[in-house]
Amino acid sequence: MIMTLTATFSPGEKADVIRVLDSIIGPTTAQPGCLFCRLYSNVNNDDDMLFLEKWDSRETLEQHIRSKEFRRILAAMEMANERPDLSFITTSKKEGLEMVENIRGI
Repeated sequence: MIMTLTATFSPGEKADVIRVLDSIIGPTTAQPGCLFCRLYSNVNNDDDMLFLEKWDSRETLEQHIRSKEFRRILAAMEMANERPDLSFITTSKKEGLEMVENIRGI
């Protein structure tokens, strides 16, 4: 399971949002089932941010959604300029470089 949060923040709010989300990364990564947790900023638009989490199962993601760390994610979303995009993606198949090689005939 993959969770993505994309949002745009005003320059005045962005530093606070970075502080909140950055402080969540360590505790979230330490939760059972968390495969990774990252915060990214768009190099072409400094106000755009992406918060990304990957979980080993729906059950562990649901536990995370009930956690205090997730409440802080929701609070950070409240600071967005526009309605943030929060998505949960279920993956049934993972492919890597082999897919590119097959498509390109390498």
